[in-house]
Amino acid sequence: MLAIAAVGLAHASVESGFDAYVLKTVQPEYPERMLQRGESGQVLLKVIVSEDGKLAETKVISATNRDFGSSALQAVKNWKFEAAQKEGKSVAQVVVVPVRFQFGEDLPVNELVAAK
Repeated sequence: MLAIAAVGLAHASVESGFDAYVLKTVQPEYPERMLQRGESGQVLLKVIVSEDGKLAETKVISATNRDFGSSALQAVKNWKFEAAQKEGKSVAQVVVVPVRFQFGEDLPVNELVAAK
């Protein structure tokens, strides 16, 4: 059986410019305790990407288990972003990062995947 951590992005769109985007990701570790139990879960993180592309705030919005939340939060804190642009200027933006932890190989093709 394969343990998967999949992540994606959703954000408030910036008009007349472009949204913040990820330059480098670090995949979350599948929590050992959840792996042993065979548990799957989901996490939603709120991330504020500042005008210089740094993380101004990172917070767990929801998590099916605290261990999943901690793992997802730790990984995203190591991501590198390009700041959003509006009318030619860098601006801060709120980004929601969904992270799914599951056993199996059936994941959408457009999600970043890390296997354990």
